[in-house]
Amino acid sequence: MENKKQKTIYLNADDEINFIIDKIKKCEAKEITLIIPESAMVLQNLINLKVLRMNAKELEKDISIVTIDDDDYFETGNKIGNRSSSIKNLIDESDEELNKKKENESDVPSVSFVKNLENKKSESKTEMRDIIKKKEINTDGADSAVKEIREKKEESLLQQKEFSQNGIENAENNKNINISKVNDFEKSKKQSRRKINLLPSLSSRFFAGFIIVCFTTVLVILGFVLPKSDIVITLKTEALTYDFEFVADELINKIDSVSDKIPSEKIDIINEESGNYPATGKKHITEKAVGKITIYNECSTGSQTLVVNTRFLSKEGKIFRIKKAVKIAGFTKPEDKIIPGSVTVDVVAEGSGENYNINSTSFTIPRLQELNSWKFSCLYARSEQAMSGGVDREVLYFSDSDYLTAKEKLVKIAKEKNEKESSEKSSDKYVLLENLEQNEEVKIEDDVKVGDIVDSFQMTVSVKTTALFATKDDLDDLIDEKISSDLSDDIELVEGSRKWEVGEINKDENGKMSIPVSVIQNSIAKIDIDKIKNEIAGKNELELRKYFINIKGIKATDVGFWPFWVKSIPSSLDKINITIDINSSM
Repeated sequence: MENKKQKTIYLNADDEINFIIDKIKKCEAKEITLIIPESAMVLQNLINLKVLRMNAKELEKDISIVTIDDDDYFETGNKIGNRSSSIKNLIDESDEELNKKKENESDVPSVSFVKNLENKKSESKTEMRDIIKKKEINTDGADSAVKEIREKKEESLLQQKEFSQNGIENAENNKNINISKVNDFEKSKKQSRRKINLLPSLSSRFFAGFIIVCFTTVLVILGFVLPKSDIVITLKTEALTYDFEFVADELINKIDSVSDKIPSEKIDIINEESGNYPATGKKHITEKAVGKITIYNECSTGSQTLVVNTRFLSKEGKIFRIKKAVKIAGFTKPEDKIIPGSVTVDVVAEGSGENYNINSTSFTIPRLQELNSWKFSCLYARSEQAMSGGVDREVLYFSDSDYLTAKEKLVKIAKEKNEKESSEKSSDKYVLLENLEQNEEVKIEDDVKVGDIVDSFQMTVSVKTTALFATKDDLDDLIDEKISSDLSDDIELVEGSRKWEVGEINKDENGKMSIPVSVIQNSIAKIDIDKIKNEIAGKNELELRKYFINIKGIKATDVGFWPFWVKSIPSSLDKINITIDINSSM
């Protein structure tokens, strides 16, 4: 049956203080012995012992601590090693402070500490008075714990006999050695074990004083090193307007502010456009087919003459007439073979239309047939190529209207391109002053002329525009000269706020051109930042308001202090940052 007055608790090397306290709270016994390996984490920090003592006092329990070598702590099997010397170091650090505590605390529940009796090192003799109060203790709990350790080791050695008969003798020897160690531990335990009470290692007054000194030091450092002030000054803006005229002169290469002249340049811009368009002119035409025939004479060796417009009849029944009189030589008969004389002449159809456009064929002379002349069969003709050109229908042709319509479309497109290029050039670095002249050139492909019978035609138009330009830099320089002469010393112009517009050119009777220009630009008061820093250093918020309200040209000020408790401008000019804000004032 468990002894409710005494209890032994075995702890592992890695058990934390919270875990140990929890086990103590759950234990009903008033006297508790803690068996702890010397390398345990809880023994490495003096704070853990102080917390353990405080909880022992609250729970009204007497706690004994027994530290042993890790090699003897077989219950966990944890081989961490002996680090008991660290306990000595923690004890020595608090020796002087804890000796001042009164002896009347000895009657409160305490935690006693028993050193490992097997540890023969000089550390085992270290006095524990700096963290505990000496007190006569009941060692029954520790004695029973040591006894229990010895019994468990004996039991472990006896179990080894079951695995090897040959190892009985060795096991018996090991048993005797271990029992001897336990007896030595039991003997040295009585010599070194003491009951002690845990006390704070340092005075609470010392801690409070130390914290106050540290806090004061930090405040001093912050007060001298960190304070800074950021000030944003928003300035009032005023729009200035100027109107004047200048002259664009091609003969100069730099501005003349006295005569208000700036250099100018004529630039040619050329664009070409082409397009295919259908012919829309219509008319009814009749044309006679034309072609060539060869006339043969086999009638005699003498020549035969035919008068102009002599008719020739084709096999298809179409009449063609010769355009002029011809003389056909007679035939020849070398070696009994007749070779007819011949001549090739132009013929034209008697009527108009496509039906006279006949292929190559043979012809006779119908007049000889009418006269029943024997020459009808020996005087004849043939065509080697088809007749062509016969027309009797409505056709399309290239009219004057087609020419004007196509030209107007192409010129418009070319002009738009010229204007676009002119605008792009002026938006880049030039300003367009005037479009001086435009030249147009029209070209029709394939040499088609107005009136030609065609279904479509192609036209190309080229347009050249000559314009007068001046550079924007020259105009800005001239504006600067004009404005600067009228600007007071306490005012400066806002960069990037200038806007100007060029009006229409005025020409006098001699051809001299003057060009009006209107200018608008924002201005602000000149601010001396270094002067302001010197004058506001060390001022508080109220003094700052009075200071800035008397400076001309300031619209608003925004003052920020850092850290938050700072209420005045730093005395060091390096800690004052002033920013001029113009954009928000426009």
